[in-house]
Amino acid sequence: MSVVDLNTNEYVDVQTGLLQKFGTDQGRAGRSGEYSVLQDGRHMVAVTIDLSALPTAASGNEQIIDDSVTIPAGAFIEQVDVLVTKEPTTSGSPNLDLGLVDQDRTTEIDFNGLIAAGDGWETGTDLGTLFTYVKGTIQAGALIGTKITNTGLITASPDTADWTAGVIVVRIYFSLHPSANY
Repeated sequence: MSVVDLNTNEYVDVQTGLLQKFGTDQGRAGRSGEYSVLQDGRHMVAVTIDLSALPTAASGNEQIIDDSVTIPAGAFIEQVDVLVTKEPTTSGSPNLDLGLVDQDRTTEIDFNGLIAAGDGWETGTDLGTLFTYVKGTIQAGALIGTKITNTGLITASPDTADWTAGVIVVRIYFSLHPSANY
């Protein structure tokens, strides 16, 4: 298994460890963003995932969704929402794993720590259907309800089968405590 992303014109510089982009990947629009809800101190990262662009289940690869958005070390993961924005289609019964990889782009934090084998948005799911995952709910990953210790990039991969179409928006809610002793 390896970690891949949607960009082809990039490499990690072995001397500096920094991601270097060239060509059209330098100006590619992002697929995600972070928002702060000031009244309650929560943060929310939203990522758009084209299910048909994920690596195949048979490859066993994890895909980094966006290089520019991370969940910071010390974040307490509260909730993950999935909103269906384009009806998923498939010839099988795929499940989605959603998780985190360290900023080195190879070290697993937890590849299904946000959603573990999520399968609610299969063929026929109505547009606008919202699924919410909190600690203790079925298919909620092990990172929900915990504080992460490393900054991570968001990854996704199909389990068991592949999608032929479909788009979802994933919203990850977390809070950051101002104290280092938290």
